[in-house]
Amino acid sequence: MFDEAASWTFAKMPWHSFWKISWDYEGNMTLYYLALRLWVHLGDSDVVLRSLSVLFGVATIPIVYLLGHRLFNRRVGLIAATLITVHAFHIRWSQQARSYAMVALLISLSTVLLVSALKSPRARGPWACYLLVSTLACYCQVLAVLVVAAQWLWILVNGFSLLRSRITGLLLQAVLLAPCVWYVTFRNKGQLDWVPPLSFERVLHALRSLAGSAIAGPAGTAVAFFLYAGLCSLAVFVGTKRREGSRRAATSLLLLWLLIPLGVITLASAFKPVLVDRFLLMCLLAMLVLASSGIDSLLSRGRTSGWAGALALIAVLSVSCYGTVLQYGMLENSRNDFREMTLYILSNQQPADGAIFFTAAAQRSFRYYAASYGAVRVPTTVIPEFSHADSGTQTIPSKGEVEAASAPYSRIWLVLDMNSIDLEPAWQQAVPRLRQSLEEKFTLEGEQKIGRFFISLYVLRAANNIAPPTFLSEEAAPAAQT
Repeated sequence: MFDEAASWTFAKMPWHSFWKISWDYEGNMTLYYLALRLWVHLGDSDVVLRSLSVLFGVATIPIVYLLGHRLFNRRVGLIAATLITVHAFHIRWSQQARSYAMVALLISLSTVLLVSALKSPRARGPWACYLLVSTLACYCQVLAVLVVAAQWLWILVNGFSLLRSRITGLLLQAVLLAPCVWYVTFRNKGQLDWVPPLSFERVLHALRSLAGSAIAGPAGTAVAFFLYAGLCSLAVFVGTKRREGSRRAATSLLLLWLLIPLGVITLASAFKPVLVDRFLLMCLLAMLVLASSGIDSLLSRGRTSGWAGALALIAVLSVSCYGTVLQYGMLENSRNDFREMTLYILSNQQPADGAIFFTAAAQRSFRYYAASYGAVRVPTTVIPEFSHADSGTQTIPSKGEVEAASAPYSRIWLVLDMNSIDLEPAWQQAVPRLRQSLEEKFTLEGEQKIGRFFISLYVLRAANNIAPPTFLSEEAAPAAQT
C-alpha cells in the first residue's frame, strides 16, 4: 500500500537524497530505512520488501519466550511465545514493510537485557547491550522513548542500587536520545496531520487491535477484550500479593511497559492527535506476557484452578486464531487501488507518455508497483518533481509550470488521488486549474475511476486521433506490459 511504497522509495533513493529527506521530513524510522536499503538489493517484489519485517516478527517469538522465562518461569515463556505466534495484530504488522515489527523486536530484546543486567549487577555486558538496543529502538520508532521511560522508572523503583552504579550509562543514553527528542520537538512539519482527532472510537479501536480482534465483530471483540483484561488483572493481583519480590518486580515492569505508552499517547492526543493502533504494537508484548502470567497463576493452583487456566488458554488461543483467520480473509478480499491504478496505466501507456500525479503519494505508489511488476517502460513523471515525491509533500504547480512540463509530450496522464485531495481545500481548488492548464494544448481523450484515483488521458491536439484507452483486467495486464 502507500506506506510500503514510501518505505521502498526511501530505500531506493540516492544517499544524499536519503539523508536530506530524513532530516527534513522522515527522521522517525531512520534505522529501519537503513536496514531496508540493504535488504532491497535482493529485489523489488512485495515478498522481498515485506520479508524483512517477517524476519523481525519471527525473531520476536523466542525473545518473548526468554522474557517470560526470565521474569517468571519457563511455562509463562512458552505460553507468551504461543500467544504472539497466533496474534492477529502482531502477524499483520510483521507482514508490512514498515518499522513496527522491528521496534517490537528491539524493545522486547532490550527488556530481556535489562532483566539480565539486574540479575547480574557486576556484569557490564548486559547493561551495555541494554543501553545500545533500547537506544536503537527509539531511532527505529520515536515513540519507543516512552517504553524506555517506563524502563527507567522501573529501575528507579526496583533497582536503585543498580541505577546508582550505572548512572553514567543512563546519562550517556540520554545524550544519545537527545537528537531523537529534538527532532520530534523542532522538526514537526505535519508528519502526523493525517491522524484523526481523539475520540472514544479511536481508543476502542486501539484496544481491539491489542486484543487481536479489530475485525472480529462486537461479540469477538468483547470476548477477546475481557479475556485479556481479566487475565492481566489476575496477573497484577497475584503479582502484587505474592511475597516474592521477583514476581512483584516483574509484574510492575510489564504494567509500566503497557500503561505508560498507552496513557501518554492517549492523553497527548487530546492536544495533538497521535493515537494510531500500530504505534502501540510495542505494548502488545507486555500485555501478552502479563496475560500468560495470569494463566500460569491459575495452572499453578489446585485442580479446579488448573482447569480454569487450561480453559482460559484455549479461549485466548481460539479468539486469536479466529481474529487471524478473519484478518487474512479481509486482506485477501480487499481492493488495492494503488496496484490497480498502476496496472491500468502500464496496460494503456504508449512510448514517450508523460504523467502528472496529484498528489505526490500517488506518484510514489505508482513507482513502487511499477518496479514490483518489473515494468521496463513507464510514463515519465513531469509533476511532481523528484524531491517532492520522495518527501511526501505536495506543491501546487502554476499554469506556466504545467504547460512547460507537459510541452515535450504528445500524451499526458493526469492521476488525481481524490482521498487526499478531498482533505485539503487548496488542493480541491487546484484540480480545475490543472485541467485548464492542460486543455490549452491537449484534448481530454478518456477517463477512468479506480477506487480513490481518477485517471484522465490528455492527447495533444495535433495527435488527437488516438482512441481512448479501455480498462484491462489485472489478469490481462502483465501481457500488455511486455
